[in-house]
Order: sequence, then structure tokens, then C-alpha cells
Amino acid sequence: MRSYQPDTRKQPRRRSTGTLALLLGAAALLAAGCSKEEETVFSVTTSKGGERTATVMASATKQYVVVNDERIGDKYANVGVPVFSNDGNVVAFKATSGDKQLVIREGRRVGNRYDVAGTPSISPDGKSIAFAAYNGREGFIVKDGERLGKETYELVSKPVYHPDGRSVVFTATQGTEDGGTQTFIVKDGKRTGDIYDAINDLAFSPDGGSLIFKALVKDKWFIVKDKVQISDGYHRIYGLCFGPDGRTFAFAAQLSMTNPRSVVIKNDSKVGGQYDTVGRLVFSPDGSSLAFAAVSAGTWSLIKDGAPLQGTDGGPVGTPVFSPDGTSLAFAARSGGKWHIVKDGKRVSKQYDAVTMPVFGPDGRSLAFGAQSGKTWSVIKNGISVGGPYDQVMHVQTSTDGTRLTFTANRGSAHIQSDVPW
Repeated sequence: MRSYQPDTRKQPRRRSTGTLALLLGAAALLAAGCSKEEETVFSVTTSKGGERTATVMASATKQYVVVNDERIGDKYANVGVPVFSNDGNVVAFKATSGDKQLVIREGRRVGNRYDVAGTPSISPDGKSIAFAAYNGREGFIVKDGERLGKETYELVSKPVYHPDGRSVVFTATQGTEDGGTQTFIVKDGKRTGDIYDAINDLAFSPDGGSLIFKALVKDKWFIVKDKVQISDGYHRIYGLCFGPDGRTFAFAAQLSMTNPRSVVIKNDSKVGGQYDTVGRLVFSPDGSSLAFAAVSAGTWSLIKDGAPLQGTDGGPVGTPVFSPDGTSLAFAARSGGKWHIVKDGKRVSKQYDAVTMPVFGPDGRSLAFGAQSGKTWSVIKNGISVGGPYDQVMHVQTSTDGTRLTFTANRGSAHIQSDVPW
């Protein structure tokens, strides 16, 4: 276990192994060296696999980011939630300094200072970074420090990278001569496709072959895929996502103002029945199965391929998780005020006051999660505690190399990053 004492001096870079504790002191010296301000943890974000943790530290006047045991960048008036690249090697965040905003990538500013800067997007390979920015009423996209294209817009969305890491797309809104607005897609600085009243949820297929989004035409939302409208019109569309094969996609849709119930559509077919609300849609690794939590007449259920699974009694259920080979499905469920884990329709854990989302080990059989009993938390793997007691457990996941179970936890004033073998 190692510690980080908040300080204005840059700490040397060290690669974390085993358990890392960021021991947060009650006070820290300011740059002036003559006054003290209490510092607290404002937010914690982990990379995929849990090898790096970005902690936003906050005092009454300043905020800064610590990644593992190294401070990244300066102290700022405000810091946004840090984002990691897919491999965890790059971290970026937006920050406020004076009356301007900027984006920081691994401690260095990207581009200029702007009136407003958006949350950055990092390319899948971690080599490129892009974000929305505004100066006055002019909105534009900044990619790798340079403005993308010559046009400016009234509104721009957060940019989305193509899986190849080179192209970016975003939605842009401009005013019309009659006082209205029009929204369209911009790819690499050039307008493409039709004009709509609104566009949301831009997403590339995993292979990069298709671009999908939802579009508003008058009072109806539609799905548009590769510039072609492919769905009926609905009052509301949510949860749009691609399957891993790049050809299958799914979304939930609220039918109408007069019939507010929702249906789930996979490609062009309905999955299951009508529900009051639908949770996050989750594909199996091969894309053949679709699972989600749903509520109907106050009763919760976990739906897989249109049919409810066993192991629940109508109480709340969490987001489902497939095993790496897709043969097993696990989720959290509440019964009688307590939570337990269900795997393949059977209860496989004791009851707890709270649990985190479960995670499968690489063998597809091992299962782990964070669990709260009374005031203490622990990490449970295959029914046995492998970490704790803690005040809180978060971010339980598998390391990027697939060999270790990683998690973050709080104990008193210590923020702990730990891992154990699967």
C-alpha cells in the first residue's frame, strides 16, 4: 500500500501494482505556503480493467486530478469528470481557469482556451482527442488542438470517433431564415446526410461499417442507419445500441403520448411485450441474445430473448451481465428489502443490504461483486470474501489482461485500489 499526500509539487511517475491507497490528508499546503484548505475526494473514475484510477481532489477554491499516485496538470477552479482511453494509457478532462475553459490530456493543454469546452472524446487507439468548444455564440469541434473545418454552428454535440480512430462525426444545429433551426451530421468537417429537427445517440457499429442515430421529424422519433430511415415513428426512443457483430442493433421505444408503454426492437422485430419502462439493453458477446430489465404494472423482471428469467419475485433487478462465452447471465435482484445475485435463473449468493453489478471471470464460471452488510462492504468472489471490510466498494471488474479481479474501495480517509487473482 502506498500513499498520496496532496501537494502542489509534481510527484514522480510510478506504475502501480497490488494495492494502492491514496491517503487523503485533512489539509494541504497551498502554493503560497501560508494558508491551508481542507481537501476532499470529489469524484473517482477508473480505467477499463481498473489499472488506473483518476481522483478529482477538491478544496473550497481549487480542484485537481491525481492518477494513481501522480498529479496530472495544475490546480483549476473546476475540473470535469476525467475520461480514459480504451487501453487506460491516456486520461483527459476539461477544466476551468479564470473565465476560460480548456482540455487537459495527460497533464498538457490541448488547443487553446475557450469560453466553453466540452467533455473530451478519445479515439479507440488513444492517439487522438476531440471535443466541442464555443467562443461566444460560435460552436465548433477541436481535434488534436486544431479546429475541424471552417464553419461554426449554434450548437455542436460531443464528437464520436470512427473505430479506425481517424474520422469523427458530430451533430450540428444552425438557425434558419424563418427563425427555426435545423440539425444535421458533420463528418470530418463536412455536412453529410439529411436535415432533421433533432439528432441524438450517434454510434458507429463495432466494425465501423455503419453509422446509426435517432432523428426527430415533427413530433416523431425514427432510427436512421447509413442515411436511411429504418424504423417506425415513436414518441420516444432510448437505449439505442449495436450488437458486437456490427449488423444487429436494438432500441427501446415509447409508443405514443396516449400509450406511454415501451417496446424493445431488435433490428426490425419486437422482443418481448409492452413494458412501463425498460433498462439498459445488453447483447451477448456473439450478438445472438439480448437481455434487459423491465417494469410492468410495478413488477420487475429480467427479460432474455423476450422471456422472463427465474430467480426474482417482482422486486427491482439490476443491469444483466453475460459471461465471456455468452452461455451464462447474471444480475442483482432485490427481495424483501435485501439484494442477492442471480445466475442463470438461480440465486447464487446470500442476501445483502446492497450489491454492485456482478462481473464474470475469464473462465465464465467465477463470479464476483461488492456487497454491503450493515455499515461495511466487502468483495465477494465465488461466495468467499476476498477483500474488506471497507466503507464502500466500487468499480469491480476484470483487469485488461483478464487475469485479475480489480476494484476500488474507501476505508476512512483512504481511497484504495486493489486486485486479487481470478
